[in-house]
Amino acid sequence: MRQHGLCARVEHPVSLLAAAYRAEPKKEED
Repeated sequence: MRQHGLCARVEHPVSLLAAAYRAEPKKEED
């Protein structure tokens, strides 16, 4: 649902950050 440009702007970086965070193995460094 793209009601506002802000939503898309926020969702884009957030998704990328989440993907990168999950991609990076951070088990030792909690």
